[in-house]
Amino acid sequence: MKNILFASLLVLVLSVNAQNKSADYVILLNRDTVFISDAKPSYWRPKSKIKCNVAGNKTSFIAKNIIELNVDGVPLESGKVRPNIIGFKKWIFLQREINGKVCLYTISSVMKTNHNTTGTYELNNVTIFFYRKSSEPQGKFYKLVTYKKLDSYLSDCPAFVSKLKDTNFKTLKEEINYYNDNCK
Repeated sequence: MKNILFASLLVLVLSVNAQNKSADYVILLNRDTVFISDAKPSYWRPKSKIKCNVAGNKTSFIAKNIIELNVDGVPLESGKVRPNIIGFKKWIFLQREINGKVCLYTISSVMKTNHNTTGTYELNNVTIFFYRKSSEPQGKFYKLVTYKKLDSYLSDCPAFVSKLKDTNFKTLKEEINYYNDNCK
């Protein structure tokens, strides 16, 4: 009887731990972790606010008060960046694509483009890349405008510089992954 009771208690503890590992969460500025449910970020445009439930109560968090956010296994960090080519800097959530010594982030938004003959606008999905070294202050991001700026940003590593002289990288992710794997 004791073994059955112990086994059922063990299964209950393991299931609660498994649920917490896959749960959505928010890390606030004071480093508190808040587990959330029913999170509703929008991936159609850069978001600065997320609506969710915390312990059954509806609440919302703004990007300025959050360090990190994880929704459906997608890691997001907040930062003050310029999401468009022209405009002011805003606090928004950036999706982390690569984590390492140099991190790569993206924001995707839908932008209105050409006015066609029917009187409506066409919508195009636009992805903007940002990068930063993990040793830099939280919230400091650089917009990827040209690869030349990224290459000069990563030129503190001799192995990367020699590889860059020998061959061209095919993709941005390949370039950052090479830096993360071969530089200190």
